[in-house]
Amino acid sequence: MYRQAVGLIKGNKGEAKENATLQRIIAVTSGKGGVGKSNFTANLALALADLQKKILILDADLGLANVELLFGVTPRCTLLDYLNSEKNIEDLITPLQNNVDLISGGAGLLELASLNVKQRKKIIQLIENLPQNYDIILIDTGAGIHKEVMSFVAAAREVVLIITPEPTSITDAYTMLKMLARYKLKQKIYLVVNRVRDKKEGEKIAERITLAANKFLNLNIENLGYLLEDRSLSEAVRQMKPFYLQFPNSLVTRNLKKIALKLTSDKLVEQKTDGFAGFFTKLLRIFG
Repeated sequence: MYRQAVGLIKGNKGEAKENATLQRIIAVTSGKGGVGKSNFTANLALALADLQKKILILDADLGLANVELLFGVTPRCTLLDYLNSEKNIEDLITPLQNNVDLISGGAGLLELASLNVKQRKKIIQLIENLPQNYDIILIDTGAGIHKEVMSFVAAAREVVLIITPEPTSITDAYTMLKMLARYKLKQKIYLVVNRVRDKKEGEKIAERITLAANKFLNLNIENLGYLLEDRSLSEAVRQMKPFYLQFPNSLVTRNLKKIALKLTSDKLVEQKTDGFAGFFTKLLRIFG
């Protein structure tokens, strides 16, 4: 399957097609559910858009569709619909807001291991015909270390790991880091501590994780920052609106803006990337 995918992506001279822009592929993941991963992804996309970035969210948190719920939209077409019908690529992209678009994976992403020839060609067609003006593609993965989750993490060049102060969240996050180290996956790994009481708690937890990962797993992790526990966050979820839009002056929104600035700093920006084509080619190989 991998060779077939590469063959379909290659041009006449046998060289892979390159994106017109340097797209960063960032997987947002967590060791356990309920830590605010999808909420973080949706609001981060808006913060990055305010920094003049064009963002595409791929909702790969299969079966949950949290991102579309947070924006109060219903996609006309999921990746599963696209693979199994005559839907157009334009139908697959749902505009959200402020230079942020969404592709809903649906259950289609689970079928990557068993795609027929026609469906494989449609995946490659999707890759080649997506607008190439996205600066950053955020992959909202599921939680945990299941094969489907780890496949998306492995295919992305950069990974943002979301944790909370809960002991189970910290333990499960460390388990995911052990998996990354065991299989020698070479992503850049970032850490965000969510729902902390204050700055001191956020910094203490981040230091604990980063030091342990470096000492025992030989992993270098970049601490992006923390998000304070804020009443506006839960209120925005109830209203089915991103807190970044509903409460632009809240403490948690200010925290998020700092994270977005750090993520786009010159020090962290990838200079070389395979783009969305490289991401899907890796997925086809891993699932196959």
